[in-house]
Amino acid sequence: METPLFILGFLLRYGSMHGYKMKKLLDEQVSDFTSIKTSNLYYHLNKMVKEGYIKGEIEPQAEKPNKTIYTITDKGKKEFDSLLFSSLNSNTKFNFLIDNALFFNDYIENKEYKKSIDEKLISMNKQLIALISHKKFTLNYIPDDYKKYSEMIFLHHEFHIKAEIEWLEKIKVMLD
Repeated sequence: METPLFILGFLLRYGSMHGYKMKKLLDEQVSDFTSIKTSNLYYHLNKMVKEGYIKGEIEPQAEKPNKTIYTITDKGKKEFDSLLFSSLNSNTKFNFLIDNALFFNDYIENKEYKKSIDEKLISMNKQLIALISHKKFTLNYIPDDYKKYSEMIFLHHEFHIKAEIEWLEKIKVMLD
């Protein structure tokens, strides 16, 4: 659901484009909260052409491979609306892999848990610093129409990372 939503949304927002440009925009604009691999992008582009959500026109290139320029269709606009509201109303079941390791606590020594928790805390704090830095940078070039919503996305991620850090600090104390 996520990849088609972004494909259709980017085509609506930015107009027709080829896959390479779309991948570049995805990496620049949404890599803080999603990761769409190139192979996954092209899989969905081809599938969505077959389903009639987008159309692809071959654009010949001199001395280079031809490019396919993708454009959203009316059917694609309806599908975007459906995917957008599904995302807005989704009930996510959170899956934290670290819980799996805690569940099987009888197979790992306490000092190994502590070491892993320390490493995870360092990583999460680096993520928080990087997110805050990227937020400051990004908000400088986002058009005012989108700024409020971008701030909401950054705030959502900031809260989750801070909550994870707080939880890790508490379980570190509990392991003592």
